[in-house]
Amino acid sequence: MTKELEPRGADSMSYGKVHVHFRAENIAQVQTDALITPINSLRKWFGKIDQAIVETSGHGFHQAASEYLKANHKATDGSTIFVNGSTIEGNRNFKNVIFVIDDLNIPLRKLVKAGLVEAYKRNLQIVTIPLMRSGVMAGVMEKNPEQVAFEMMLGIKNAADENPESSLTAKIIVHSDIYGSKRKILQTSAKRVLGAA
Repeated sequence: MTKELEPRGADSMSYGKVHVHFRAENIAQVQTDALITPINSLRKWFGKIDQAIVETSGHGFHQAASEYLKANHKATDGSTIFVNGSTIEGNRNFKNVIFVIDDLNIPLRKLVKAGLVEAYKRNLQIVTIPLMRSGVMAGVMEKNPEQVAFEMMLGIKNAADENPESSLTAKIIVHSDIYGSKRKILQTSAKRVLGAA
């Protein structure tokens, strides 16, 4: 099946049945079926996305992930932990969280793909994804923002290619303080990876 990039404004485009949006917002306040975010298996969770989840929902999501890791000692990079938010109180707009294990052993594209495959399995319609490995882990694996954006677009492409009949909206959320400097990078990577219109 041939997929083409369809411009929907400078910050929104489509690849097959996947709609990709770039947004400058507080990720915890974006309406979504699930927030996809990486966490390490050592349970040392202190990044900005972790903080945003805790600020809006307490420790419920992370507690569930911690219990999963205690029971599944063989969880490796790319393993996903789906936490249903229906019983977790809080003032937020994301319904659930898909944690993806990231101990910095695999390319970013595989983390993004793993999170999206989990979303496809659960028939979710809208997911939010932060600009991964751009906070406390910036520069450790991907050496610059261009590599981060490129890897994330590859992850989206690979997941979409394996699920060509399924519709999904993926919102890439970037903190407003740095969105201006990342916007063009995301647009360029999307066109390069997903195909020019």
